[in-house]
Amino acid sequence: NDTAVEHLGDLVDYFLMHDRDIFIPVDDSVSKVVLGRERVIRRARGYAPEPVTFKASVPILACGSNMKNTTCISKDNFLFLSPHNGDLENLETYEHYKTNIEHLKNIFAFAPEYIVADMHPSYYSTQYAHSCGVELIEVQHHHAHIVSCMVENKLSSKVIGLSFDGTGYGTDGKIWGSEFLICDHENFTRVAHLDYIDMPGGDTAILEPWRMGASYLYHSLPKDSAYIKDFYGSKADILIKMIDNDINCIETSSMGRFFDAVSSIIDLCHKITYEGQASMELQSLISTSEHYNDTTSYTYKILNKDNELIIDTITIINDIVNDLKMGVSKNIISHRFHNTVISFSVDICKRLREFHGINDVAL
Repeated sequence: NDTAVEHLGDLVDYFLMHDRDIFIPVDDSVSKVVLGRERVIRRARGYAPEPVTFKASVPILACGSNMKNTTCISKDNFLFLSPHNGDLENLETYEHYKTNIEHLKNIFAFAPEYIVADMHPSYYSTQYAHSCGVELIEVQHHHAHIVSCMVENKLSSKVIGLSFDGTGYGTDGKIWGSEFLICDHENFTRVAHLDYIDMPGGDTAILEPWRMGASYLYHSLPKDSAYIKDFYGSKADILIKMIDNDINCIETSSMGRFFDAVSSIIDLCHKITYEGQASMELQSLISTSEHYNDTTSYTYKILNKDNELIIDTITIINDIVNDLKMGVSKNIISHRFHNTVISFSVDICKRLREFHGINDVAL
């Protein structure tokens, strides 16, 4: 109430107050029906903290990631997930995050013997874990995604895990996000991913997909900077210099940034106002495609480098540019691009099954 009056007092005429303070704010849940089955996108009001059955030998607090954060405690063969905490991007949300953890500890009379945190050193959730004075276990972001899928589907033996994402700190210090893992609950081996690409401006490239568009175009035709100006004009000059001189350019294999690049290259989304906007707008074009059942995909190469399969994106980008020059609609380009991601994913899974003898795939 006090915050509303302080920040909105000059904007609104009346406030409707309640004399009961909100002790634990809980977001609304979000779900979607896909192929006749409910898929929970955000697990909060009405769903959490409904437990997941899982045998854990000791009490553990998992601190979650920095975005779309949830925490989890293990007790008496159950996992209790917190409601959605949101993105830990400001002090108010971070304080709310810590209050929710203490609330879970109190209502379940819980004291952790171990704390689990993301490997990313800059995450507030990781910094919180370091401050607790309890033995710490760091987990790679995309391995955590796959194990979550395994636990939810009651899988314990090794799987081929596909984790497509925007950002995850990798064991090589680079930004991952298109991982094919051979993994179980405890260990993983990274066996395939998109080729690395520069993120000009670091995190700024997440907010401005045109930067990734320019980077992918330059990656596909590095000797032809004039070609990039056809898409982005003179502002691409600075970006090319940043890439050439390796100034504030983090390497990433992120599927999210690949989608951002394609969305920008076809002139759909150059700056975002909410997370995932460029990818979501790209996806939304498919439902209006005249060729909804078309299985055409773009050319791609899968290279073997140091016992890892690398998806070479150069031919994909060049095919998209050729489609644009031929006047192919954005709807069809989006459709073909999604088909391409599906195609190389299936191709790699078949190769991994043949080599490792694993049939279960966790998406």
